[in-house]
Amino acid sequence: LADVPCSGLGTLRRSPDRIYHVTQSELRGLQSTQLEILRRASDYLRAGSRLAYSTCTIRPAENISRIKEFLIGRALRLESISEILKSVMPDSIDKFLAAAAITPAMKVSLMSDFGEGLQLGPSSHPSGGLKGDGFFIALVK
Repeated sequence: LADVPCSGLGTLRRSPDRIYHVTQSELRGLQSTQLEILRRASDYLRAGSRLAYSTCTIRPAENISRIKEFLIGRALRLESISEILKSVMPDSIDKFLAAAAITPAMKVSLMSDFGEGLQLGPSSHPSGGLKGDGFFIALVK
C-alpha cells in the first residue's frame, strides 16, 4: 500500500482553510514525491502481486495522472476495481455502486477512460457545505 503524501484537498470539509495555503510549488513537489514513492514501492512487487496507490485528494494531477505517468514503460497494468468488487460482493456490487452514487456523503466514479481507479468525492449538502471526504485508490498489478 502506497498511501502517499498529498495536498489533502479531499478533506476540505475538515480543513477548509487548506485551499488557501497550498501553493503551486508544494503541489509540484507532492506530485514528484508521489511518483518517486510509486517507483520505489514497485521495486518490491513480486509477479502477480498488487500495489495499491491512495490519496486523500480529488486532484487528478495527484491521482490518475500519477498512475498514468508511473505506468509508462513498465510491465505493469491498472487493475479493474469493479471486477475486484464484483468478486468480493457479487450479489450486491450494482446496488452498492448505485447507492454510493446517490449518497450525500460521497460520489463514486470508476474511471473508464484509463482502466479504473476509484474516486470517492465529497458532495454538496443541501444546507450548504460538504459531506464526506475525497479519496482515490488505484490497483497496479
